[in-house]
Amino acid sequence: MEMQEEIVRHRILEIRSAILYNVSEAPKPFSSGLITAVSYGNDGSLFFFASCPQFLTAEDKRFPGVLVFFKKGNTYFITLNGMAELLHVNEEGIPITDGAPEGVLPSADSDKMALFRFRIDKIECTDHSVPSSGFLKRIRTAVYSWF
Repeated sequence: MEMQEEIVRHRILEIRSAILYNVSEAPKPFSSGLITAVSYGNDGSLFFFASCPQFLTAEDKRFPGVLVFFKKGNTYFITLNGMAELLHVNEEGIPITDGAPEGVLPSADSDKMALFRFRIDKIECTDHSVPSSGFLKRIRTAVYSWF
């Protein structure tokens, strides 16, 4: 199990970008959006930056979410289910340091960034590099490729 976790960790940091989905039942100040993963903590949590909405209340700082890591050209994608927690918001261009692992800084091109910690509950890694087996599957694939 340890080796599989290390492979997933390596693949996540290789892809680095994902789509964050807020799956809570409450009104959603954090809608779907692109994130950039920057660090994978020793406790299994993932740190990332995302744009922060304009209006934010204290109740909006934790929500269940799904992260989908996919990169064009890769044969795999990774889906993470867990709890996202807002650690800090960069509103005045001051580097975010509260609660962040060492060396984690937001990109300079963004005006208002938020640092999140994502506590992972479930990991799904799907790899499509294994060729389909079976005579009928190969024929079906060949027919679809003609169209």
